[in-house]
Amino acid sequence: MGGGLALSVGVNNPKLKTVAYNPAPLPKGMVDPEKDYPNMTSYFGMYDPLTGALVSSNLAALIPGNHITIQNGLPGFEYTLNNHTGYGNPDNHLITNIGADEFIAVSIWTGEPLYGEGASVKIKLDKDALTTLTDSLDTEIKDRASLISKYITESETIVQIEADAFNKRIEKLQNVLIEEIKATIGDPAVQSLTKTGEAAKSLLNGCNTIIDFAEDLCRGLNQILNSPPSQLVEFITSTDISVESLFSTLRKEMNYSFNAVTQTTSMFSHIIETAIPLLIRGGTDFTNDAVVNEYNNHYQILQRNTAVITSQIEHFKSQISSTANEFFNRDENLKTNIANGSGAIQGVGFVPNTFTGTIDESPYFHFSTDLKDLVFESGYAVFRTECTLKLLPVLIGLENVLTAAAVILQGIIFAVKGASAYAVTITPDLTELFKEFDAQIKNYTDKIIENVDEVLSLVQGLQEGIAKLIMHLPQLIEFFQPYFETAIFETSNYKDVQLYNHASLNTLEYLKTLFKDIIFQLSDNESEAITVLCDISQNLTKNFDSLQKQIQCCTVNQTEFNK
Repeated sequence: MGGGLALSVGVNNPKLKTVAYNPAPLPKGMVDPEKDYPNMTSYFGMYDPLTGALVSSNLAALIPGNHITIQNGLPGFEYTLNNHTGYGNPDNHLITNIGADEFIAVSIWTGEPLYGEGASVKIKLDKDALTTLTDSLDTEIKDRASLISKYITESETIVQIEADAFNKRIEKLQNVLIEEIKATIGDPAVQSLTKTGEAAKSLLNGCNTIIDFAEDLCRGLNQILNSPPSQLVEFITSTDISVESLFSTLRKEMNYSFNAVTQTTSMFSHIIETAIPLLIRGGTDFTNDAVVNEYNNHYQILQRNTAVITSQIEHFKSQISSTANEFFNRDENLKTNIANGSGAIQGVGFVPNTFTGTIDESPYFHFSTDLKDLVFESGYAVFRTECTLKLLPVLIGLENVLTAAAVILQGIIFAVKGASAYAVTITPDLTELFKEFDAQIKNYTDKIIENVDEVLSLVQGLQEGIAKLIMHLPQLIEFFQPYFETAIFETSNYKDVQLYNHASLNTLEYLKTLFKDIIFQLSDNESEAITVLCDISQNLTKNFDSLQKQIQCCTVNQTEFNK
């Protein structure tokens, strides 16, 4: 804290060593652009958004002295304060510290920071120096490598939880579509289309039963209209109802409607039961659970490679320790022989063989972007296509046949009303007979219209429900989006996996910085033994780098992480 104040003191006191972490820039005019300010060093945290903003806006020039970016902290808005201040523990039971002091690499021999030109200064490689290296390998370096293994193990556990929940994730995604249609469309008949369609089929079957009854009534009305009492024949002019023509056309449309309902339920079944489970398919091996399986297979390789590195460190430590002891013992033996006048020198003691650690290549995560994003984009595009190019035409077809049936039903009502509107001119003595005849016609007409109206209401209700579903289909597709993303890999679990990856990358970067200095100290030595040890340390660094790249390829970058 107070980095800007510290820098201002350093500017005015060139001999005062000043160190700051994510400092604020100094006011214009305080920093001389012609000066280097070698007495000051500012460490920039990799995930600090404020420092990142300063660098991107070219205001970092107002921070005098050396600028060093260290890889500490974690991505995510919830870690902003920790990332900026450089201290504090994240809310994670395994990633125990993200503080800056944990990731500023210093020489294991001198304690000086290992950054910038001339940071490493050659030391005398005696027994004490090698013992110091041995101790560091046995403690800090080994512990850091073990942390990487723990992070990967924790990620593997999360991935396995996701793998075990595959069926539940798919089932939840299927139910999301069904429940959202229920919430949007209140009609049970329309809701039933997402399953067996029994309610819709039952409605249409009920309509057919009523239509049969109405048709019989129409025949009865025709019979009355065509056979009035003989006394009234010369006084009545009426129109016959074309029963066969009207009702056969209606039945044809009702059959079309039933078939369209069956086709709609089949399309919903295809989308829900077949298409949705395949939406998260993909990855290197093109499996049904693309992202989870990709991580599972990749982490198994990473865990083996981490074990290789841990074994390398252990063997390297033993070789350093044995070499140090052998240097000391041979020196003591030579000193004793010279003092005693003896020319015999003891043989070389035991030094462990070199463990050649080979990092396995991984065939996974060789994609140009985040695999989860790829699966989401391709899967969501498939779902949208299934709904718009397959389901929508079927729904429109069902709406059309229901509309056609409704038009025919309205035509029947019009025909019945028209047939009963006859012209009449009678003599007074036939009034009572006419009233009886008219009552019969009215009775039939009312019953026919009542039944046909009921069918019309049912058909129009189903048609309106389908029209509403068609209208809201784009919103239903959009509503599906976040649930689909969660089905690929549960959001909070995916975030935890990414946090463990970033923590591993931070640790590997720290180890690489340490080993850069170790290689520098072991290089250009006249001793063949030290040269071999230098080669081993270089191989370890190469493996650190390989493992780091393998973790990077399955890690979401900071920008994507904060979306």
